[in-house]
Amino acid sequence: MSSSSSAAYATKLNLKDSAKERAKREEKAYRKALRRARKQKPSPTLDPSHPYPASPPRPYRPDSTSPPRQSRSSRPHRSGSSPSSSSYHTSNSGPDAFQETFDAHLRDLEAQDEGPASSLWDWEIGGGYGTGLGWGDEAFGGQTRIPKRWQGRESDNLWDQGDLVTELMGEEEWVESIRSGISRRQAERSGAWQRQEALAREAAATAARLERTRVENDRLERARIKEFEKWRYVRDEEAAVLKETQRAQYDDRWKKMLLESSPDSIGTDAPPLRFKEIPWPMFHLKSGKNLGIGGDDEGWIEESVREFLLGGQVGWKGLTEDERKRKRKDILREGIRRYHPDKFTRFLARVPDKPQERARVKTAVEQISRSLMVLMGEQ
Repeated sequence: MSSSSSAAYATKLNLKDSAKERAKREEKAYRKALRRARKQKPSPTLDPSHPYPASPPRPYRPDSTSPPRQSRSSRPHRSGSSPSSSSYHTSNSGPDAFQETFDAHLRDLEAQDEGPASSLWDWEIGGGYGTGLGWGDEAFGGQTRIPKRWQGRESDNLWDQGDLVTELMGEEEWVESIRSGISRRQAERSGAWQRQEALAREAAATAARLERTRVENDRLERARIKEFEKWRYVRDEEAAVLKETQRAQYDDRWKKMLLESSPDSIGTDAPPLRFKEIPWPMFHLKSGKNLGIGGDDEGWIEESVREFLLGGQVGWKGLTEDERKRKRKDILREGIRRYHPDKFTRFLARVPDKPQERARVKTAVEQISRSLMVLMGEQ
């Protein structure tokens, strides 16, 4: 086995080529040659010049790297000195001659570093495919074939990884491939960065649009509330003015009705007094049916009288609670005097005597009188 091939083999595999491993490989090659010789069934007389004769195992030699072997009991142990490398072509025949020839040839192969015999031995050991021992390296352009049992997972997809292709490239092709790879990775990073920037810009635009929408909605809501408050203020003011106007009209009509029914006007032709012309203490009174005439529910009449006579008086602002209470009692006493059933009879004479007209007026007066008495009791 050549030392240069062994060193190259160990360097490529990054393994230590020990004497034990070399002996194991030589033992394996010897057994393989022996099996092949047995299959060929040689004749009793073999050609001693054959490079790989089928010979029996040889005894252990101190200068050999192979492990000791046991000889067959049927064959006598050879003795004497070993033939030299120049005398292994002998005319002797038989097993001893074959053994001597094989030993001499093996010693020559071990002594040689380079040459046809070494290449042939490397080819024979490698099975014709090369094992990094000389000829196999040149056969595959320096690419050593590594057995499967010594290969790792990375070597299974060597072509997929591009390692073998990279080694077959020239320097310019290799530099160009490196540049293209860098450019590709930079383009990928740039594309990812651009996508992230686009997503960030889109998110910022969406957030800004939502913020503008929120601000606009808030502005519209504030404007709507302001407009509603303004409308309600105007409505309340108009309602207050309308109520004060109706209260003033109520007082004016009572004064007119009292003036027309005074003793000074007795004997004159006073105009008839209809239901809708009587000053009732309610807002927006349009029909006698609203007074609950003929019904049992008079609760709403009490609330209407309370709101008309006691609620929302404009002139009461700035008064104390005692002054307000005294004002309420004065108004209720005046109402009780006006709508007392016995005192209101002087006005019934002016009501036309139509079917149920006078009875409707009388019932309404009684209901209002009772409501006024309830309100006075609350004070």
